[in-house]
Amino acid sequence: MVEAFPLEDTWIYEWEPLTNFGASGGFRVRPYGGIASALLRWELSSIPVGAVVQNARLELYCTYRDRAAQIEISAYKVLVPWQENSATWNLASSGVPWTQAGCRAIGVDREGTAAAKTTIPATGAVPGWYAWTLTSLVQEWVNAPASNYGLILVGAGTTVSYDFFSSEGNPTFQPRLIVEYQPPAATATPTSAPPTLTATPSATATAGPSPTRTATPSALGTIQGMVFEDRNGNGVRDAGEPGLAGARLTLATLSGIVVGTRLTGADGLYAFGDLAPGTYRLTESNPPGTVSTTPDTVLLPVAGGSVVVFDFGDRFVGSVTPSSTPAGTATPTPRPSATNTPGGVATLTPTSGVTQTPSPTWTSPAATATGTATPTPSRTASITPTPSRTPTPGPSPTPTETPTSWIDVSRAMPAHCKGVFIGDTTGKPNNASRYGDLPWPETGPEDVYILIKTVTSDLTVSLVDPPGVDHDVFLLYEPHPSALLRAGEGGFFYPNLAPGTYYLVVDGYDGSMGPYQLSVFCEGEPTPTATPTNTPVHSYLSLLYKMPTPTPTRTATPTRTPLPTITPTPPPYQVGVNCGGTWYQASDGLWYRPDQQYTPGSWGWVGGQQGFVTTTDQPISNTVDDALYQSQRYAMSAYRFTVPAGRYEVLLRFAEIFPYAGPGRRIFSVDIEGQRVLDHVDTASRWGRYRAWDGLYCVEVGDGVLDITFESHTTEYAAVINAIRVTRVERCP
Repeated sequence: MVEAFPLEDTWIYEWEPLTNFGASGGFRVRPYGGIASALLRWELSSIPVGAVVQNARLELYCTYRDRAAQIEISAYKVLVPWQENSATWNLASSGVPWTQAGCRAIGVDREGTAAAKTTIPATGAVPGWYAWTLTSLVQEWVNAPASNYGLILVGAGTTVSYDFFSSEGNPTFQPRLIVEYQPPAATATPTSAPPTLTATPSATATAGPSPTRTATPSALGTIQGMVFEDRNGNGVRDAGEPGLAGARLTLATLSGIVVGTRLTGADGLYAFGDLAPGTYRLTESNPPGTVSTTPDTVLLPVAGGSVVVFDFGDRFVGSVTPSSTPAGTATPTPRPSATNTPGGVATLTPTSGVTQTPSPTWTSPAATATGTATPTPSRTASITPTPSRTPTPGPSPTPTETPTSWIDVSRAMPAHCKGVFIGDTTGKPNNASRYGDLPWPETGPEDVYILIKTVTSDLTVSLVDPPGVDHDVFLLYEPHPSALLRAGEGGFFYPNLAPGTYYLVVDGYDGSMGPYQLSVFCEGEPTPTATPTNTPVHSYLSLLYKMPTPTPTRTATPTRTPLPTITPTPPPYQVGVNCGGTWYQASDGLWYRPDQQYTPGSWGWVGGQQGFVTTTDQPISNTVDDALYQSQRYAMSAYRFTVPAGRYEVLLRFAEIFPYAGPGRRIFSVDIEGQRVLDHVDTASRWGRYRAWDGLYCVEVGDGVLDITFESHTTEYAAVINAIRVTRVERCP
């Protein structure tokens, strides 16, 4: 099976015939009143010519529709080449027009018979996934790869717009083509025996027969392995433990770009080939009914021509028999360390170390046997702090929770961009037990890192724990738990993080402690003065490799020299909201996101209903950002933003786009933090129709919540807002 993401995708729009939308985070399908169609193409060279396509399914994630109306969307085979970065309503590619604008010449631009049709009813879930079966069309592309110019999605029905994520949008929801096929019959051909990778005594080895994996020498690398049923829950594949079907593997770069996904079959094997040298993040989503016995996310470095092997272990819930032996006793046992073998494959060599033995065992929640450990409820890694976990029932086998206090920077360690750090919180102090408004009990010890950024760039932080250890990582703008910017179990992503001094804290959830791997990635920063050296790292991961460790290295001493006092840097904060609309990158460079209903700790609208949205396709004057003004939310009582205390610049964007809201029919006022900024505004009289108007204001926020409130003064049409931008500033102009 292959799961492919678009090589190219864009959309073309009748009312903007010269505009290219190739870099947009989404695409639109609209039947009338400004026809919009979407173009998509996939690279399918990984499927051999002659393969029999058994099933092919296109899945798209619908993010928004402008009203509750049914649409039928048909997929047609495109017959001419087109280019993502130059296709428009008028042009297929730069300087080459469609035979009929909009790719509408039947038999020339596209076929006249749809390859697939899907109807989204007025009651259909939005946002949500929708699918098209393209088995016959994909078979044509496999048989004749040169004919693969992709497809065009064309809508039919009433005047309604449906928006979907594109490949440039959210990586989790980008379009995907899932193809199940039978490879062509193999022809016996004398060949020299290729190099093979055989299991060695290691965290991924098996004490018995196992599938042979073939390495293909190349300038590019490969990541491959198996998802196996870890019947004894020890995190190691033992003899007789089979592969598991139904696990989804997602490979991404450190910057978050998804390289591809794989779904395991009955043998549990997976492989990602043709990888450029670099470090990749590999994440496993468990098969249904199983829990992990190995880390769900690992960072794997790939060298040119190397094959990196990593096995994931899962076990079925309730399938392990309780052990009568007390669990968790520390006993000296060999711990593996990394050595290199020919072909770029990392194998393991025993060295001294301490592991937990015997492994803790557990049963399903219904079990009552004495000595059984109940698994901690799973948690979802968050990009923004979200209360998503509950503490494990029962007493914590860790230090008593201490009051939240200042983080001890006297023992902080330096962190730098593009660095990977191996640490262990065992025996460290516990100064903080709560961060921001999160309810998570961080009662374990913590490690502290100082990160100094000199340029504005995205920050990606990844945290990997071994089985039985549960850390979280927090980003602070000053060394106090209340100064929270981001939090996550497996890491987080912070876009456009401004220059300044920041604190990364690795803390133990519910008293947990132990080793971890912390990775920090941000572009544009200078190389650290201290030159990293390659030293073997005694890691808990099933696959070990030599990893750069920043120097100078830390040594355990009774006392440490305090670091210089660091002046806290005001936290950056900038959020753009396209009220009632979809993702849009404005001329100010900021991505404005779809709005949402407010929840504590986040941002969004208050009052009103989800469907209280008006949209238009009419062009908007007095702006170059029409898309920010072509949708609006109405009848809300407020927009609320959870922010750190400080000064904020608030940009409110308005346009009257409802055709019947004439003079005197929509009048409202706006307050920001209790200060009246707009008083009895008559939208049609003051701004006119389809004309943009912006108001820029600066306010002080002291309670952690920025409130923008609306008061309607007419009963016919309520207050509206088209877009909002909130930015933290050091001072008001």
